[in-house]
Amino acid sequence: GEFAEALAWYELDMELLKRRGAWTDLAATLHNLGHVAIETGNLERATAYFAESRDLYAAFDLDEYVQEETEMIEYAQSLRANKSLTQR
Repeated sequence: GEFAEALAWYELDMELLKRRGAWTDLAATLHNLGHVAIETGNLERATAYFAESRDLYAAFDLDEYVQEETEMIEYAQSLRANKSLTQR
């Protein structure tokens, strides 16, 4: 439903931003994709989106955003760990 539609729009936006070289905007889109991935239960993908976003922010020395992405990576990883514990 709504998350699938959001994912499609964010992925289109991501491609357009890559073509334009709008790297900090791309980092923001990757961050948003990370949240969509969390909401849809794709925690591994969420971690990857947040990591890519963090790396882009780091390239521009945007430390506050780097910290936020690091926290989101840790959050997604904790959700993955909790999910694996409950599936045992």
